[in-house]
Amino acid sequence: MNKKITLLTLFLSLPLGLIYAQNVGIGTNSPTAKLHVEQLATSTTRNIFSDNAGLGRGLEMDQSNGSGNAAAIFIRQNGNGAFARGVDINLTANTTSYGQTIFNLGTGGGLYIDVNNNAATQAGIFMQHNGATARGMELNMNNVASTGIGAAFFQRGTERALYADAANTVSTSNTADFFQRGLGSGIGIGVTNAANPSAGFLLNYAGIGRGQEISLSNTANGDVGIAIFHSGDAGIGQYIGLGANANRSSNGLLISYDGNNTAGTGGGNAAEIQHNGNNGNAVDIFMGSPAVAAGPANTTSEYTALSISHLATGTSPTAGRMKAAINASNYSEDPTIFVQNLSATSGAAIEAYFTPVAAASALSTAIYGRADRTPTNGYGVAIWGDGGNYGIVGGTSTNAASSNFGILSLTNSGAFGIKSFIIDYPLDPTQKTLRHFSVESDEVLNMYRGVVTLDANGQATVQLPAYFDAINTNVTYQLTAIGSSQPPYVATEVANNQFGVAGAPNTKVSWTVHAQRNDPTIQYFEAQSGTHYRSAITDKKPNEQGKYLVPQAYGAAANQGIFYNADREKNAQEATQNYNEATAVPTATNTVIKPAAPTAAVVQPAK
Repeated sequence: MNKKITLLTLFLSLPLGLIYAQNVGIGTNSPTAKLHVEQLATSTTRNIFSDNAGLGRGLEMDQSNGSGNAAAIFIRQNGNGAFARGVDINLTANTTSYGQTIFNLGTGGGLYIDVNNNAATQAGIFMQHNGATARGMELNMNNVASTGIGAAFFQRGTERALYADAANTVSTSNTADFFQRGLGSGIGIGVTNAANPSAGFLLNYAGIGRGQEISLSNTANGDVGIAIFHSGDAGIGQYIGLGANANRSSNGLLISYDGNNTAGTGGGNAAEIQHNGNNGNAVDIFMGSPAVAAGPANTTSEYTALSISHLATGTSPTAGRMKAAINASNYSEDPTIFVQNLSATSGAAIEAYFTPVAAASALSTAIYGRADRTPTNGYGVAIWGDGGNYGIVGGTSTNAASSNFGILSLTNSGAFGIKSFIIDYPLDPTQKTLRHFSVESDEVLNMYRGVVTLDANGQATVQLPAYFDAINTNVTYQLTAIGSSQPPYVATEVANNQFGVAGAPNTKVSWTVHAQRNDPTIQYFEAQSGTHYRSAITDKKPNEQGKYLVPQAYGAAANQGIFYNADREKNAQEATQNYNEATAVPTATNTVIKPAAPTAAVVQPAK
């Protein structure tokens, strides 16, 4: 009753100016403010209660001093109970107003929260919103000239700076949407600690949709869809790991490009890889693990390491275009394509098959090689074969052996060594072979032979092929009597594709004719190359002078050979070294560093 009288006396004395001149205390005899209210520690009643049934404000604080720097309201809460909040605002269920509105017309912050107790375990800001359609939090930066940040998170602890959990399993909305209508980036992630071993961006997705989707919808955009810049010495620019699944048909990387622009240089590339460094390959493809020795312990896959299919048909109608499945260019002296088969049995380095059924007039070619160089400036070798036993082996895939060639030369053919053929030895075909050798001459010759029977007058006419006169000149003869000691002789020389033989009547004569080739084909090649095949000895070309075809035969070093190639020898040595390294026991130096797989679940922070 005394407190009520005191409070009544207080308000009645307001017009008298008693309060304006001094501090007033309620529950204390030593007030330290204009109005100082204290409550006993054992009290459970409110300290100040305002019940406003009108249309005005329940409480208004006005800091009218423009130079003041103190807080309009300062609340210190020392309680530690479950409901000991600094400020508790409760709105009735039927209200549509905001729980709290802050209007700051100055240049300071709208809301500042400082939880400076290092042992704090509660959230700096905790919001629980049970509305059906309203946003949990909305932040509007309405000043179009603003250069400030919409939301900034500075986390100096060991936990996440930002965590979003869309826990409703039937929700189809995005967990977060970023719409950037300005000229800046949609999202910028900066992991500035140089010693940080964690991922700059970690996406752990357990659904059946896309793990990540990037859509550049502006057709005028000529920039990169995704750019990865890795400045590390041994890091990986991008790593894609698919979990083990024996029945899967997934792709580690799928690029689908639908561009069909034909203006300028045509459409873009589905994939382009640029390597500007001085070390490492532009692309490494491993079927299996490079850290494990080759063999069944590594992989039992029966698929190709690289499969390329070009589904267009016909030849390219546009000049300068080519429908090739592989187009390789190289400006160095090293091989344009280097293929090495490390099989210890019968694997091929390259196998090329022309499988479609060709038209009757088509010339289907499995491998075509062409090396155009002026002969005086070097050699153009279309195909070169070095084998442990056979440099080149050619065969035909049909039974018409009489009309097909395993190896066919459209121009000249030559050999440094012996020219021979090999067959199964008829008397022991499974254990031995029979070799025969070519008869060599310093002339380009054709040979014809046969046996003719002389008549009662000792005369006979030898009929030669109908084309003999058309392709031969400078004829020589050899005659041998059969069953007679009387030597035969040439009665008349070749004319009209025949010649006459005379000798003992009613005897046989074996004849052989050699003639120098003089057909239009050899005349053409002589005119084109300037080589006259009637001359057996020719001068070596200027770049061949001082060198040998087979230097070892004359005791000279291998590099004195006309066809010696230092780069090819180097590549052969490197191939041998690669084989030795590939078959050696793997060490830590040739392993690929794989990033750790993401955890199966994300730990939800305590609320």
